[in-house]
Amino acid sequence: MTEGHVINDRYIIREKVGAGGMADVYRATDTRTNTDVAVKQMHTDLLNDPEFVRRFEREARAQSMLNHPNIVKTLDHGTDGNVPYIVMEYVEGITLKDFIKNRAPIPQNILTRIARQILSALEHAHAYGVVHRDIKPQNVLMGRGNVLKVTDFGLAKAASSATITMTGSNVLGSVHYFSPEQARGIASDSRSDLYSLGIVMYEMATGVLPYQGDTPVTVALKHLQEVPYWPHLYADVQPGLESVILKAILKDPDQRYQTAAEMMRDLDRALQHPEYPVVRFPENLYIAMDADEGDGPARPVVRRESASSQVQRNAGSRVQNQTPHVVPVSRDTENRYTPKRRTSRNGRELRMILIFTSAAIVIALAVILFVVLATNRNRLVMPDFTDYTQTQVENLLTEYEIAYTFEYEYNDEVDSGRVIRQTPDAETKLVRNETEAVITISLGSEELEMPSLLGHSYDTALELLLQNDLVLSSVEYKVDASKAKDTVVMQQPQAGDTVKRGEQVIIWLARP
Repeated sequence: MTEGHVINDRYIIREKVGAGGMADVYRATDTRTNTDVAVKQMHTDLLNDPEFVRRFEREARAQSMLNHPNIVKTLDHGTDGNVPYIVMEYVEGITLKDFIKNRAPIPQNILTRIARQILSALEHAHAYGVVHRDIKPQNVLMGRGNVLKVTDFGLAKAASSATITMTGSNVLGSVHYFSPEQARGIASDSRSDLYSLGIVMYEMATGVLPYQGDTPVTVALKHLQEVPYWPHLYADVQPGLESVILKAILKDPDQRYQTAAEMMRDLDRALQHPEYPVVRFPENLYIAMDADEGDGPARPVVRRESASSQVQRNAGSRVQNQTPHVVPVSRDTENRYTPKRRTSRNGRELRMILIFTSAAIVIALAVILFVVLATNRNRLVMPDFTDYTQTQVENLLTEYEIAYTFEYEYNDEVDSGRVIRQTPDAETKLVRNETEAVITISLGSEELEMPSLLGHSYDTALELLLQNDLVLSSVEYKVDASKAKDTVVMQQPQAGDTVKRGEQVIIWLARP
């Protein structure tokens, strides 16, 4: 489709924004609502393949059943001429894959928030009998407000229908995130999605994929036959989170997590008690390799934040530090050039000495002039980052090749995500590759109104607490036959009280 093409007298095509194996994706304008939408149109060269047409139509039906804040919403579907299309909400942002490339290893509290949103989406889809079967960070969009949206249900289908197929080298989905049952080409269910998410979490926590190889077949065989290295060998991954990841990627579907809710509960427990494994594995189960097995893992290159700077958001903690972005320094020092000395000998003519002396002076002056000019080119002036966002600061300092550290603290006057102060101060002279900047980012107001948890399930109450940076300290039970089992009937602090972020909360669940 070209720019300006109109579909169904309603959607005006603006630009192509993506492409896949089955379809192209375009940004378009919905003339009825005057909003941007995403239009996915099947490749015309696949129209003669009934199987591809069925898959595309199945995607439209599967997505239309799903209505969840963490799933890209399907708005419309039909045909343009004889070419099927799907209209979805347009999500402006980056993919989770881009986020991992720039930020991994990702701190546990941020990783948990990301994984919980994906799990919430999967729990909703699985409740409708829809298995995604292609969970990977490229299929997760990070929109405004850090809200994640799972997209591309092109391989999703009802859990009761036939298995996913692989024909020759046409492996559906991405082999790096395949479950063992997908690699075998046998029937897979919702537990396959949880395996794939476990691989994504491994990548977020360490910055590397657990199974790599030169060909898709090699990687698929590793999913079937090998166990990964312990995540803590790559990065500072705490035992609690590590145990959740390793359970999610067990080979046997019966041994890994059975539901998204079960995995979410362990993930929350790992965040509250990071120093303890939250999973008990069967005795003698071989789950991960040590560094002395084989050549050992190579640690990934950290582009933004080191895992050693991961911050646990404890009650009363006001400032959070992260390791600075380090500008890479070339290690190519093998072929250093050392000029040979020339020495005068007795008997040389004075004129030759004067020539060499004059040449040396000219060269020295040239070198001094070059150093002065180069030094001036490397001198910069520190910008004034007042009211800048963290992303704007990152982009500018990266362009300037200035190392930086972000610190975080609560502030009642500066909006969340914007700069509170900076070091060095604005207008300070900087030297490229030598100066390090420290930027303090606001976490917003520390005080907030305690949300009401009454009537909510345990999972919903926990989600509300995490959204407000509150900590669930304990769960009690209260006999109340008038309330549904395991719904919140009491809370402390009470709804409406003024609390601080990081404050501990107690809930009471109903028991008939």
